[in-house]
Parts: sequence; structure tokens; C-alpha cells
Amino acid sequence: MESQVSLMYLDNKETEQFTICFPDQSDPDKGNISFSSPVGSQLLLRSAGEKLVLTTSGGNIEVIIKEIKFKSHWWIRLSPYQKV
Repeated sequence: MESQVSLMYLDNKETEQFTICFPDQSDPDKGNISFSSPVGSQLLLRSAGEKLVLTTSGGNIEVIIKEIKFKSHWWIRLSPYQKV
């Protein structure tokens, strides 16, 4: 988790960055949205450059995913099952 997603809104060309997190770390005012939230779940398994329509409580919003930064976790890199 803790992947950062940068979106560009197609109606006004403004960009916004979110951090996708676990539900207990969610704080929308700080840009931290849970992967299980309505918007967070729509961003899962997406790719940079992808255009999509986000369904929100305020209506549908057309966006383009400008960038996705994945956080590397040390325990994944040091997995005893990983081939070196």
C-alpha cells in the first residue's frame, strides 16, 4: 500500500495527488484514501495514462491517471523465497 496516484481532472486540467492506504490510515483531508473506499477501489489495478470516469457521491468525474508511484517495502525485497 501507500502508492501515490496523480490524477488530472479533464474538465479543468487540474491535478491532484492521493496516497492509497489501508482503511485505518485513511485521512481524505490529507489526501490519504483507503483502497476500500469508493474512489480508492476504482483506482486499484489501473495504469498511468489510463482515462476513466470516477463515480463519486458528487457525480461522475472524468480523469486521467498521470502517474503512479509504488512504495517499495523492505520486507518484500528481503523475502526468503525471493531468488537473488
